[in-house]
This record gives sequence, C-alpha cells and structure tokens, in this order.
Amino acid sequence: MNEEEYLKKFKSDEKREVDSKHLEAFKLAVDTRKFEIELYWKRATYFWTFIAVTFAGYGVVYRLPDNEKGFLDFFLACFGLILSLAWYFANRGSKQWQENWEHHVDHLEDKVTGPIYKLVLRRNMPTNALQWIEFFLTGPSRHSVSKINQLISLYVVLLWGLVVWKTQKNWQLCSWSNDDLAILVVTILAAFGVVFGSRTYSGGHSHHVHERDSKIERKSS
Repeated sequence: MNEEEYLKKFKSDEKREVDSKHLEAFKLAVDTRKFEIELYWKRATYFWTFIAVTFAGYGVVYRLPDNEKGFLDFFLACFGLILSLAWYFANRGSKQWQENWEHHVDHLEDKVTGPIYKLVLRRNMPTNALQWIEFFLTGPSRHSVSKINQLISLYVVLLWGLVVWKTQKNWQLCSWSNDDLAILVVTILAAFGVVFGSRTYSGGHSHHVHERDSKIERKSS
C-alpha cells in the first residue's frame, strides 16, 4: 500500500453516511475496549501483589524448624498455586473481552473514522548488518504483551505446583495429618472451581422485579 492508497482509506464518502446509532455503538466499543485494557493491568497488579506476599510468607515459613512449620508451608504453597491459577485464567478471560470489543471496533470503524485500528504501520526491514543488529536488539516486535503476561502466569502456576510437590516428603495420603488432607481437598475443589466453574454465564437473563410500597402518612397533631 502506497501513501495515496493509504489516504484513500480515510477519504470521506457521501454514500457512507453514519447514523447516530452506528456512531454511538462505535464510541461505546472504543471506550469499553480502553476500559477492558485498564482492567486487565489492574487485575495483573492485584494478583502479582497477593502472589508476592504469599511467596514472601512461604520463604519465612521455609526457614522455620520442621517442628514449628506445622501445615503452614503446605497451606501457603497451595494458596500460591490457586492464586496463580486464578491469575492465569483471569488473564485469558480479560483477553477474551478485550478481543470482543476490538472486533466490534474493526466492524464499526470503517463508516466513522476509516480503518485506523485495522491498519498496522510497521517500519521497513533492515538493509545492512548494522541495521539488522539494531533491529534484533531494540527494534519493534510482533510479540503480544498480553500473551507474554499469560505465559508468565502459567510459568508461575507450574512453579507453585513444584513447590507444592516438594513441600510433602511423601505422597502417601494415608500417612498425612488431617490438616494437610483438608488443605489438599480444599485446594483441589478450588482448582476445579477456577478452571470449570468460573466461566461467564451464557444462559438467558430473565429477572423478577419487586417494587417496594412507599407512602407518607400524615401524623396527627
């Protein structure tokens, strides 16, 4: 695409009149997309904070003598695992809604602003060795920031899984204490809840309405 073809994409066309409903839908899609991106990083900060605190707590408990640890090390390891698993799926859920609104913008923008979101401008490829070195070290890349965040969260899940495994000297459940067994059961249930029970409700939305009776009574003097 040359510059003339690029500018032609944004040339006004009298045949493409935008009705108010279309314009409002486009504005809503753009604003909601920005809102979803803000929420994405706020959720990432939220989970990072709790995971870091849990990891620090585990480090403190790890240094305690075995007779003083009790079930704390196993509990913190399981808690970190569930937090990381929730963070991983929260990232995927946030990405789903972000892409949803991006698709809306893609379909609605042509009549309003032209294909400003769909057209991606990239620098030309390097032509000599020095430019290739600079490109590989500091040049732009097509890597997805959100996908990297998802991979990091998955990596943290695997790390916590390893910590959970190493916390127990043996996995003969019959020899475990009641506290450790209870923690394991709750952790498994929580993991199933995060993976299978946290999906967005896709059924019908019907509601019951109840209106309170409200009236003012005159007080007799």
